[in-house]
Amino acid sequence: FATGGEEMLIWDQIHFKPIQRLIWGVSSISGIKFNPIEHNIIISTGSDRSVVLYDLRLQLPVKKFVMEMRSNDVCWNQLISSEFTLANEDSNLYTFDLRNLSQVKKVHQGHVLPVLSLAQDLKNQDLVSGSLDSTIRTFPKSPAQKSEVFFSQRMYRVLSICFSTDERHILSGSED
Repeated sequence: FATGGEEMLIWDQIHFKPIQRLIWGVSSISGIKFNPIEHNIIISTGSDRSVVLYDLRLQLPVKKFVMEMRSNDVCWNQLISSEFTLANEDSNLYTFDLRNLSQVKKVHQGHVLPVLSLAQDLKNQDLVSGSLDSTIRTFPKSPAQKSEVFFSQRMYRVLSICFSTDERHILSGSED
């Protein structure tokens, strides 16, 4: 597993000690995700608006780019190992391809306040996001399907979001 802060640490679960230190001048690492297909690839988001890719085989950071606003969460595509999506402070989701990081592949819009969390379902590859605007939004992969918005009086500032293990339900955590 990996932890962040001023540096990224890769830990040995048996002896509970760090086995790798990865540093690339980021003020504070706030989000870390392992690639579900290429297990040696890790992506992190930083408080300085940076997004850094790491390769554990090389034991060093590979690529760093900076967004206009901070990214709060990252989610790898479950079926295409080169795609990932960022949940951003500007209320949008940005999908990138590792092979061309200079160009955004797709922008998902709809929230009106920063997006804090996102997840992707394995079956349909639909994205779901939670935001400070107290809504949960789905972004279907298929353009024929409509995006859905969920909210309730008790749901205030959605801080975390994920799919249930059977992927039939969306689980969320909010400030209420």
